[in-house]
Amino acid sequence: MSLMLRLCGVLLLAGMPSAPIEVRAVKPTLLVGEPLVLVVTVTTNAPIRLKLLVDRGRGFTAYRGKPFASGWQEAEGRGGGMRTEYVLSYDTRLGDWLFAAPGTYRLCVESEDPSPGPFRSKTVAIGVTAPTGGEKTVHDALRRMGPQLLDVHGAHRLGELGALVQRFPDSAYLQEARLNDLNARIAEVARSPAGPEVVREQLAALVPDVEAAARVPGPFQPEVLLVLAALHDEIGHKPVARSVYERIADEFPDRDAARLARRETRQ
Repeated sequence: MSLMLRLCGVLLLAGMPSAPIEVRAVKPTLLVGEPLVLVVTVTTNAPIRLKLLVDRGRGFTAYRGKPFASGWQEAEGRGGGMRTEYVLSYDTRLGDWLFAAPGTYRLCVESEDPSPGPFRSKTVAIGVTAPTGGEKTVHDALRRMGPQLLDVHGAHRLGELGALVQRFPDSAYLQEARLNDLNARIAEVARSPAGPEVVREQLAALVPDVEAAARVPGPFQPEVLLVLAALHDEIGHKPVARSVYERIADEFPDRDAARLARRETRQ
């Protein structure tokens, strides 16, 4: 996702009024190996550290991997608190995807500190199904290349995933990779020593690819739309940018992308 911050192992929160931890899976039914996007909201009186627990049928165990999140921001609306979004795909404890086989999994978020907690969120159920058709082709290719290829959560070119994205651009497995690639390509243009007019032309040339990615529904769609709006803004299409920001706020009101979109429309 764009604007990602690496969070190693645990999360540290501070200075918030008391309330429980709330967790929501953006997409509660996934394909085997598909990345999971979680929205986590926390309020507490003192700093706490959090960990993700996953039950694969034999009790809860701690997720071990590279947690990535959008960064803690004030939660808008009733209840307040702080909110972040995780993207989770690869569990180093397993050496495999977080959900590597079909079934129903349970997960929750728990505080690690004994005081003022411990707090634990309610359990969230995740249904995981086997891929079919084109998604099975993508799944099998990813298995051969290595499941850790989906464990990239920031601006990054597609590399060996490029051929898969070209063949299966709408695959649920590949939407974060498309987003990462678009962010990397935009960053490359922004770093170009070319003059402002040339840079605008190069950014405008990226619009069709971003529009194509933004048409694919799923957990990463609001982030791609946010990239699209920012791109139109940068090349001077202000009314188009505003309409995309408004769409994000209307269609995805409780996602972090909507908070950023609302901030842009207020400026």
